Amino acid sequence: MNYPLLLSAKNIAFSIETIFAPHVVWIGFTVLVGIFIAVSLGLLYHWVTYGFTPFKAGAMAILYFLVSIILIATIFISLELYTKNF
Repeated sequence: MNYPLLLSAKNIAFSIETIFAPHVVWIGFTVLVGIFIAVSLGLLYHWVTYGFTPFKAGAMAILYFLVSIILIATIFISLELYTKNF
């Protein structure tokens, strides 16, 4: 039977590719990294300024940046694989 409304993986990938051009996705990634930098600077300022001990501030910064780097690297690798298909 032919189900025209049933989407296959190929149709879904095609529709996503036509909606999000590679340059638009990379611009979005750049904006996301910019927001991340701004939020990180704000967090670091507040951790240091508002009474946290240096040990707590250091531990929070290490954990925050470790998880953030893993997430940003995952996004970057995904974008590389996505734009490789074009």
